[in-house]
Amino acid sequence: MNTIALSGLKAENPLAFLAALGTLSLLQEGSKERPRMSWEQHAGTWVPALRSGSLRSQGDVVEALLAIHTQRDLDAELGWEKDIMKVTRPQVRDQLSLHDLDSESTRLLAACVAELPPRRDGEHVHYTPFRLMPRVGRARFLDTALRESHNGVEHLRSCLFETWCYMPDTQSMRWDPASLVPARALMAEAPTHAKPHGVPGAILLAIRGLASFPLITQRDRARSAGMVNHSRFVWPIWRDPLQLPVIRMLLSMRSLYELDDAHHNGNRSNTDERLPQAPDQITGLWRQHPLRTDVEAWLHAHGVIATFSAPRVRRGEDDEALGWGVPRIVGE
Repeated sequence: MNTIALSGLKAENPLAFLAALGTLSLLQEGSKERPRMSWEQHAGTWVPALRSGSLRSQGDVVEALLAIHTQRDLDAELGWEKDIMKVTRPQVRDQLSLHDLDSESTRLLAACVAELPPRRDGEHVHYTPFRLMPRVGRARFLDTALRESHNGVEHLRSCLFETWCYMPDTQSMRWDPASLVPARALMAEAPTHAKPHGVPGAILLAIRGLASFPLITQRDRARSAGMVNHSRFVWPIWRDPLQLPVIRMLLSMRSLYELDDAHHNGNRSNTDERLPQAPDQITGLWRQHPLRTDVEAWLHAHGVIATFSAPRVRRGEDDEALGWGVPRIVGE
């Protein structure tokens, strides 16, 4: 197996983590083999490392991504509806019925609308918790994702293997804490005149990465894997090369979010003692292994070497962005 480090994707950047998932998702779609991904130390941080028998160099990775991307029907994946807030539940069911249930386009559609319970009116669906862009003006979620997926195709090499270069009029979807996002409430001119700065190519990959976050159903509600109380985005990095289905399972582990929530609430010991006493509230994955009171040891045994937690920073009534991920070493 060949190892290729994606040195442009830094573990502490939420956008970079989503882009790493999207890279693996695209490569899996275009290959008979199933590439794997792990994380390795690099220049004071961690970066994803691809493991593949057919990909031997950075050029091979870029060529494979380009070949797969040219075969994608982006309109089918992202163009089905521009304003998700106006989509009704019956419309979502009809749209899902037109897709192959095992396709990535179906996963992405579900990632956009199906993580949360119905809104109070019982008819319309929620946005994904990753929607941080304001609802007003032209900054809509899916049409922005569609545009950036078209524009970023020529910048995959620099996104994956070079120091990120921020360019004007490029969206970060508010997922990159290093991007320049004007605060609308503090501007002296119309917000539509402000041009965002971002990294071309990163959104192309990150949007695909959204499909890796499963819907987690609990007793009386459903929640999005990745988010804790809608206030923090939590993600793990792991030492062993994993295929995408296993990574999706890892992202669904409640222990990731229980541990982060307990850390912020200052009651880690209480949470650790409570988890084994509620077997009916934990996922099937927990039931397949001996329950432990030490959640960190349990995660470490499953290959998790660190977790990152990035706050959702609110700058106005409908203006949020993700901050930098703060690492916590697991098992030490």
